[in-house]
Amino acid sequence: MMNLIQTALLYYAVISVVESVIGFNQRCPGQNEWHFRRKNCTTPDKPFYTCLYNEYSLQYSENCTRQEYESRKGKKVVFSPGISETDCADSRFQPFKFTTHGFSVCIYAKSTCSEDGQVLVKNGTTFVDRSCRCDYRKGYDYITQPKEKCFCEPSLEDCSCYLTNCTGNSALTQDYECVLKVDSRSGSNVCGEILDG
Repeated sequence: MMNLIQTALLYYAVISVVESVIGFNQRCPGQNEWHFRRKNCTTPDKPFYTCLYNEYSLQYSENCTRQEYESRKGKKVVFSPGISETDCADSRFQPFKFTTHGFSVCIYAKSTCSEDGQVLVKNGTTFVDRSCRCDYRKGYDYITQPKEKCFCEPSLEDCSCYLTNCTGNSALTQDYECVLKVDSRSGSNVCGEILDG
């Protein structure tokens, strides 16, 4: 039994040394691994572990530092060559301050608005998710009415769509109401038209 424990500890030590020498070209450790990497790196005078993208070497670098770093919402911290802020990638958003404790990328992936019946309304920003809408042109309506009638925010509410069944000679309007086809484009609508193909 002791031999098995010693072998496991030796294996862990070898892997830790190899990882420290090779570094992280592809990614930083996941949340579950962060604690173990920090234990191997930190010292009393440098108690904070960071793993951040290095804009000069174009790979992730891990370091132990004297302090944690924080950036504004919509930004992440990078090495460039010192510590600096940069915008989140277009596919991600950060609605609160970014801290280097446990994170190396902006925390949320933006919604894709690609579920059945959904279309993209707004691309969002570095601190706000994308907005989606049900495609009324193809007969889709919201399963649950969103907070805003004309779009929904997938990170805050259910944006699922269903294929509605307008009866007879009716069609679904851009305001998600079944009306006679001859009247479907008349009157004033609250929601704008979907203009893409």
